Amino acid sequence: LLHHGADASLVNCSGWNALMLAALHGHGAVVRALLRHGGQHVDAQDHMGETAIYKVSSSSSRPPGTAG
Repeated sequence: LLHHGADASLVNCSGWNALMLAALHGHGAVVRALLRHGGQHVDAQDHMGETAIYKVSSSSSRPPGTAG
């Protein structure tokens, strides 16, 4: 979708973007693809002021094999 012009910087009603959702759910390949594609602001915040990195670090449901 990115190669066909999808705008990955769009946010949902809570202010979450694709990078935040991919990071939170442990989709490393998607995170890497979004970052390689560009246009992702790793410091973007949702309506609660949380970034993708914060969401991953504070998540109680981490993918197996990840540190807390």
